[in-house]
Amino acid sequence: MLKRIILLILSFAILAPCPACFKEAVPPPATQPPEPQQKAGKGKAYDERHITEVITTDTVWEGKVAVDGVIKVAKGARLTIRPGTTVEFTYNDYDEDGLGDSGLLVEGGIFAMGSYDAPIHFTAANGSERSGAWGMILVNFSNEVIFDYCKFEYSSYTLHIHFSTGSITNSLFTNNEDGTRIGRSKFLIYNNVFKGNAVKGLNFTDSKNEIKYNTITGNKHGIFLFEGDKNSDISHNNILDNKLYNFKLGDFFIGDVTLYDNYWGATSDAKIRGKIFDKRSDDTLGVVKTTPAKERFADTGIIKEINITKVFEFEAAGYIDSSAAIDEETSTVYFGSFDGRLYALDAVTGELKFKFDAGDVIDSTPVVYKDSVYFASWNNKLYCLNKSNGRLKWEYQMQSSEQDDHRQSSPVAKDDVIYIGGYDGSVYALDYASGVIIWKFKTGGAIRSKGVVDGKAIVFASSDGTLYWLSLKSGRGMWMVNLGSPALATPLVFGDTIFASTKDGVLYGIDAKTKTVSGRFMNNSVNFYSSPISFKGDVVFATTDGNMYRLGKYNLAAKAVADINGPAYATPLAYEDFLLAPTNNGELNIIERGAAMRTVKKFTGGGAIQSTPVAYDGKLYFGARDNKFYAIKIDVVTTDGFTKNNELSAQSPSPR
Repeated sequence: MLKRIILLILSFAILAPCPACFKEAVPPPATQPPEPQQKAGKGKAYDERHITEVITTDTVWEGKVAVDGVIKVAKGARLTIRPGTTVEFTYNDYDEDGLGDSGLLVEGGIFAMGSYDAPIHFTAANGSERSGAWGMILVNFSNEVIFDYCKFEYSSYTLHIHFSTGSITNSLFTNNEDGTRIGRSKFLIYNNVFKGNAVKGLNFTDSKNEIKYNTITGNKHGIFLFEGDKNSDISHNNILDNKLYNFKLGDFFIGDVTLYDNYWGATSDAKIRGKIFDKRSDDTLGVVKTTPAKERFADTGIIKEINITKVFEFEAAGYIDSSAAIDEETSTVYFGSFDGRLYALDAVTGELKFKFDAGDVIDSTPVVYKDSVYFASWNNKLYCLNKSNGRLKWEYQMQSSEQDDHRQSSPVAKDDVIYIGGYDGSVYALDYASGVIIWKFKTGGAIRSKGVVDGKAIVFASSDGTLYWLSLKSGRGMWMVNLGSPALATPLVFGDTIFASTKDGVLYGIDAKTKTVSGRFMNNSVNFYSSPISFKGDVVFATTDGNMYRLGKYNLAAKAVADINGPAYATPLAYEDFLLAPTNNGELNIIERGAAMRTVKKFTGGGAIQSTPVAYDGKLYFGARDNKFYAIKIDVVTTDGFTKNNELSAQSPSPR
């Protein structure tokens, strides 16, 4: 069983089935493939009479696999295809339309996860290599669909998917009739190449897909959007030089479509419009509106490698657990250290602008507001400094407590008020300019979390095991929810739900209106300061058990798990559709785009990373327990295909 796999991806709405996908089958004719009678073809389903094998239990394919007819993956079973596998489909034209019909029918799950050096190859058997020589991989009603680092060629409809969720990443679609036919589904389609397909590169309808970082070129039509859409995100793609249209609306498509930040192979609106088929070509259709990119993207296509460049490092005299604050106005990065100093560095060069000695440990994350920077220290003081020169403007002494140890709450700025929690269990609200206290609210335990704004309230988690909603204006207690265990991490406000974790390893979802628990996730490990984050409609949560979980927003059911190889005290970060997970073993894990959630690259420092990375101007900033503060850059190297050697890297036969 693979450890890093999808259990469930994203929720979807089940609508009426696609009537065009069903047709009568006829007896099989001769085996030599003639030219297809119609290039576009119509959708079809596999007839039960042509199913030659049914997979009913979890099965692994590797090496070279021959498919003669249709192999069905039954509901409840999962087909896993290992890197380097070649799947060859024999030509069978059961309905005499000139298109091959061998293929896969998936009603369970399919995980085809190759690698750049060992992609999975779906192709026609020797002697029948042309578009339409085999049928398709037909997927119906599945939430376990992953295709990563695959090559698809010589198919009719290739990936024909209905009522399903999953991801298609780092794959090459070439010399097929259609690259995809996706209906009423929800997919992440990242870093693929759709090139040289006879009819359509991407074909979908009534779906909510994220289509990004793809190269779509040399097909008859680049993207064909048929009948309807559910607000798919089609951005950051190179869509150019398709033979007839780069983007085409299908019959009866009435609504308008807006496409942002794609490169179309031209900069003039007239040339871009000339390769788009919409209302301007057929007045019964909707309008395609574009806000194009001016230059071709360098990071579309299949990811060959990810490079990490160290921009600079700065050494302090103590641990750096404090996450950074960035002032974009002055291009300054601020962070604290266990050496008791707040540092201000030039965000570009790493040169020291100033340092301020507070006299005690600083693991609080600073906040920049107007012309000041605010932070707290273990001496129970909240400081306000001039952000340009580090001169002290004011300081406020919070009440001391026996709980004065690791970790201090971080300040929040909102409407000229600074909010912060204290070791003494109090929440303080102070005037941003003078430091004069406005109100104070007492809880039953030390507050180590940062407050989060929820409408007219600010929410704090307390080590007394309670989540508090306090009026921003007056500090009056509005609501509270007992979580039953100390809550140390910062809560997450995510639409109509608030998420909060407890020290005993439970993540709670709380309905924002009723303030009742709507879901819980238990992983039986201690959780300290790592907070949940929102990511593509889901919740991501890293814990001390060495895993990072992707959970459904409304029920907190596990959809995926990433092995991050170490306990997490820092909060993950979503960055350019990757997930970044710091760990206490000194690694910053880069989790790949898509649903597979595999670690594709690591940055290794010299000490535990308890500082959450902060992104600014193409760089990532974070500190570590080797006393160093790092600025790094992630570069993605992409390609338009695989080499001949790595396409067929595993040729030894293996039983199914």
